[in-house]
Amino acid sequence: MAKKCCFTILTTAVTLVICFASVTEVTASGLATSFSEGAFGEGQNGAQMHRHLRSNAWTIEKEDDDSSEERGLDNIPGVANIVKKLTPDKQKAANKLFTKLKLHETTSDLFESPKFHKWVKSVTKSYKKTPDAANAVIVSTITARYGDEALARMLVAAKQAPTTRKLATQLEEVQLANWLASKQTVDDVFKLLKLDDEGAKLFQNPVSSTWVSYATKLDEKNPDALMFSVLKARYDDDALATIFTVAKETRGAQSIAARQESILFTKWISDGKTADDAFKLLKLNPKTDNFLKSPALDSWISYVKMLGEDPYKLLLATLSARYTDEGLARMLVVAKQDHITASVAAKLEHALFNRWQVEGKSAESVFKLLNLNKAGDTIFESPVLRTWASGTARYGVSGLEEVLLKTWVSDGKTADDIFKRLRLDKDGDKVFESLNFDMWVSYVTKLEGKNPDKLMLSVLKTRYNDDRLQSMIITTQKVPQTKPFAARMQEQLWISQDKTADDIFKLVKLDQEGENLFNSGELSTWVSYVAKLNKFDDRPDEFAVISYLQERFGDMELAKMFPVALQRSGPNKNLISSLEALQFKKWQATGLDLDRLNTILTRGGFDIRNADVSLNYVNFLRANKPRGVSAS
Repeated sequence: MAKKCCFTILTTAVTLVICFASVTEVTASGLATSFSEGAFGEGQNGAQMHRHLRSNAWTIEKEDDDSSEERGLDNIPGVANIVKKLTPDKQKAANKLFTKLKLHETTSDLFESPKFHKWVKSVTKSYKKTPDAANAVIVSTITARYGDEALARMLVAAKQAPTTRKLATQLEEVQLANWLASKQTVDDVFKLLKLDDEGAKLFQNPVSSTWVSYATKLDEKNPDALMFSVLKARYDDDALATIFTVAKETRGAQSIAARQESILFTKWISDGKTADDAFKLLKLNPKTDNFLKSPALDSWISYVKMLGEDPYKLLLATLSARYTDEGLARMLVVAKQDHITASVAAKLEHALFNRWQVEGKSAESVFKLLNLNKAGDTIFESPVLRTWASGTARYGVSGLEEVLLKTWVSDGKTADDIFKRLRLDKDGDKVFESLNFDMWVSYVTKLEGKNPDKLMLSVLKTRYNDDRLQSMIITTQKVPQTKPFAARMQEQLWISQDKTADDIFKLVKLDQEGENLFNSGELSTWVSYVAKLNKFDDRPDEFAVISYLQERFGDMELAKMFPVALQRSGPNKNLISSLEALQFKKWQATGLDLDRLNTILTRGGFDIRNADVSLNYVNFLRANKPRGVSAS
């Protein structure tokens, strides 16, 4: 009987060699390298091994006449030389060593066993001139003892470890080639790998990847259709939908699951299934707390898009049957905080905004719809306030100004009252970073349209001294989004401290710049401050900036500095150009013509810069052409 078993394994190995030789090239040196790189790593395959003898491509049973068996194999073209190497003695020796090393008693992690390592090296050495035969013997021996499914499970696990990946990949090719040679169908291999019992967890079974690989070998162009035909014969539509949904959440199976699901959806469309049909087939239940987290929801959204419909509009209608607009808004606020549901929640919110717009709802009506009008002083604690603000602002309507600010103004609330109501007094030095600070700025602007910065600073100064405010402003200036506001507060703080244009010119060290004045990043800060000072002066002077610079540098010297600075193309080019134009405008207002300008310029002797000043002034006069002033 032992001889019979040995010969069955031997003939199986021959089959493997014949078919495998045409599928892939595996060398003995490759196997040797797999083991020479180090001992097998530690880990668990989780492979449940059991004795499972199977018939292979050829099963030749003859106990007594080894020579006749060998002659039968010799008659197969191309096998004679391999058969000479696949002698019963060598196979018997491989089996004997396998048993001697007690590998047949191994219940797990066969590929990580040092003894298995030793056995593979022995087999490889025995067939060093026919390396394909070595692979065939290894696969046939393990298959005969444990079965195809167990071997596939071992190989999948072994492919995960760097030290066994190469060997496992080679042996898997042999296993697939054996199935091809024995004309196994995709359905046959599905059964052989015991995938029938997996149900929804089909693609969580590690050997499902082996089945996918085999289908790909059978039909490289369209393996997905081949696999789908097998699955469709076993499962109805809702079961298939569940299998693919679970698989899309399974590491390593997402791609195949997405392709299979796409085939299923194409079938559904062909069958005339509606979005509502798909909702039921996918077993979606909007009454559950984790509805938006359901993996099946993503599948349904994909199907509805394939139908050419808006999934979020339909989903909103479904949810609206269960929730009020306020309840829905609250749910979406929470969902947007979860990275799993943030995307779908944002799109549902968008659909909700669209519905409000189509229904012609105003900011005030939505405010009442969400019961925000009943929130009182706790309104800013309401999670739906931001949803309302976003929805109304989206259509160019400032809901805050139209509803809240209007109410506060009519109630006679001061800037300080609203500062407290918005709880900005609790934010300390980070008040400028508060989400409610912009709302307060809007309210103060509505209260004091002429100079809101002055009112804001007066409120801030009741809580912060100048040094602390200065520090907060400097910090805020470093953030691009808040830099413009910080600049306004800085100017207002200087005004409150009675800083003159000259004070700030020196404070920002422009007096130390010399010829680099117009390249300084602080120039714009100073110009803006002087402009603001002038704006609220009892007698505004539009030439205040130029008058100061003329006094500091001299009228003609300043005019000569501008062309030189413009040629450098520094960061302040536009500002310099506007300052030059402002000087020319002042000259024009005083009646300075070109002849008189040239006379003044030549009084100081020859200066190469004079020509640029004259030319630029001519261009200015031509562009502006005021009455009574000639450009020539």
